[in-house]
Amino acid sequence: MSLSPSLHSLVRDVALQQANAEEMPFAGTWEAFKVKGKWFALLGMLNGKQILNVKVDPFEGERLRETYRGITPGYHMNKRHWITITEGEDVPAELVKELVVDSYRLVSGL
Repeated sequence: MSLSPSLHSLVRDVALQQANAEEMPFAGTWEAFKVKGKWFALLGMLNGKQILNVKVDPFEGERLRETYRGITPGYHMNKRHWITITEGEDVPAELVKELVVDSYRLVSGL
């Protein structure tokens, strides 16, 4: 099952289930999710499509980019530690949920 146009609501639901997670607007058109004052997920639009940036282990990020055309190096982020997921591509919704939780854990130190 690939992503539906509700990428933002899917991510928001998962992100806000994490302990002490906060949602904050960022740069007017982006939504940022933070824990301990640090971003773990950023939602925005690029070329008319919803995108999600999440932090990843560098080796996992490389594997994901090789596996899914809808996962690319982090847009406006450190390309080694962040990935961008584009809606409407080949990335399963369950994987998106896992990546949001993994990003939260990396950032929060859990």
